[in-house]
Amino acid sequence: MKLVLSTPAKYRNSSEPFAIINNWMRSRSTIELLGLWEQLSNPDFKPLEFERFKNEAGSNYFVLSQQRWIEATIDKKQVA
Repeated sequence: MKLVLSTPAKYRNSSEPFAIINNWMRSRSTIELLGLWEQLSNPDFKPLEFERFKNEAGSNYFVLSQQRWIEATIDKKQVA
């Protein structure tokens, strides 16, 4: 099952939905939710990369895009 973030983000900001998503993905609680989701639904999830993101989340310098999350934590075969 796929988690689609663009629909609610477009509702909040139709001209820049990516900004809503990127801000949401900076939160530690969001990273924990995404990690749990992947652990339950993705046998190829990379937990070490997840831990790195979780440790950095919430700090002022932390930025995480959907693409960066996918590239770092999800097996490339599943994305294709």
